Parts: sequence; C-alpha cells; structure tokens
Amino acid sequence: MKITSHLFEAYLKCPTKSWLLSQHEQYAGNTYADWVESQSAAYRSKASKVFLGRLAANEPVVGLFRLGKGKKVEWRFAENMIAQIALRSNWLGVNLPCDVETHLHLVQRVPSNIAGAADNLMPIRFVFRNKLNTYDRLLVAFDTTVLSELTGRVIDRGKIVHGENYVTASVDTLSLTSEVRKLVGKLMTLLANQSPPDLVLNRHCLECPFRDRCRSKAHESDDLSLLSGMSEKERSRHRSKGIFTVTQLSYTFRPRRTPKRLKAQAKPHNFALQALAIRENT
Repeated sequence: MKITSHLFEAYLKCPTKSWLLSQHEQYAGNTYADWVESQSAAYRSKASKVFLGRLAANEPVVGLFRLGKGKKVEWRFAENMIAQIALRSNWLGVNLPCDVETHLHLVQRVPSNIAGAADNLMPIRFVFRNKLNTYDRLLVAFDTTVLSELTGRVIDRGKIVHGENYVTASVDTLSLTSEVRKLVGKLMTLLANQSPPDLVLNRHCLECPFRDRCRSKAHESDDLSLLSGMSEKERSRHRSKGIFTVTQLSYTFRPRRTPKRLKAQAKPHNFALQALAIRENT
C-alpha cells in the first residue's frame, strides 16, 4: 500500500474520491476539474520561477531527485522533490505495511545557527487561490510530517506561496502534526478495504472528476446526500430512525401553520420539504 500526497489531498475533500483514485478508477471527466488541475500546474510552474528568480545568480538549486536520510547537501533550495518513508510497524493502531510519499513543490534548506547542528528543512507549496483554507495548511503539514520521519528531525514550519501576487504565508505545522497522523491512519484503514466508503455528495463534487459517476449512483440509491446542505450529523440522525432515502424522508413532511408572532422570524431549513420537492419534481 502506498499513501501519496495526492491521495491524502483527495481524502481531505472526499474519502470516496481518494479510494477511487487508489483503485485507478476511470472517470468520464469534468470540465471544471480539468480547469482547476491545469490552473494549479501552471501556477506551480510560474510561481516557482518567480520565487527562485528572486535568488542571487550563485544560489544553487537542485531539482528532481530523492532526498536521502543523512546525506550532506550544498543546495539552498530543491525543486520537485519526492520524499518517501516506509511504515512497517503499528502506527496509530493501524498495523499495516505502508509507504507514505509526498511530492514537495520546493524545499528550503535553512542553515542552523548552532555549530555542528544539522540544517533545517522547510517545505514550500504553491497554491493558485488568493485565499487559503485548512486543507492547504494540512497538506504542508503532511509534507513536514514525512520529512520529519525521513530525516529524524522535527520540522515544525512550512510556507505557502499563493495568489496572483505570490504572497508567502508561514504555517506552524507542529500544531497540525497530530491531526495529520490521525488522518493518515484513517486513510490507511480506508485503502485497506476492498469496498468503497459510503457515498456522500458534498461541495467538492463540483470540481471532482468523479462527479458524474457519484451523482449517478446517488440517484440510483436515492441517497440522502442528494439534499444539498445536509450535514453528516443530520444524515446519521435520520439513519438512526431508519430513514435512508430521499423518498422515505419526503413522507415525514407535515405542513404546519406558523403562528403570527413567528412569521417575521427566519425559518430553519426543512429537509423533509426539500425531499418532497425532489420526489414530486417541483
């Protein structure tokens, strides 16, 4: 089994997507998903050139190589590195042999101020969006977690270069390491299973290449995730009552007269009414 940064990123957004990618599932395509992927690749290339272009002419930059533990290095920045670790013992309660690999956009070597001490490493990611989210920070924390395991040193900080102005954001990854490890443990369990996880449509579907495949299966099973806005907690609550489909939920709707004193107040979203509208195609 191999967990890559690509599968980890997919898992953050949708466990089903990560599982399908691990199984090399074919997909019909998604125009928006293709656009996002091309934008990300183009931005990484351009942002890397801009970032490295700011260096002095004599700054050594090495690209496309594997980082070996304990190797002496002379470079200050390394581009397009692959870092990989092998997990062969019980990790977070998951006793599965697994390789964990990350594709590092850029790595900065930070010389230590202490004589004789090993240099520090800092991964740098490039994100084309102007606004960062939690997933972006977890991904750079995934980079530092793998690098820490590989080098045997604590790497507690990473950077994200993002947006049209190439703004650099510093990320305290040490505070995210515990969460990354738990997520990797869950992903290991997921990928070890021969069956896909429960299908759940979410907001990421818009930019997912498996969108049509999953939506088709959701319609076939009349899944509750067809109701946009319904949280996992809400779905679990309905399932505990034996309600598993949109049609079943639609029959629980009971129209009620709203008291005059409450008419001016905002009404909570009624999923049963939404389900009824879907059932009657209105």
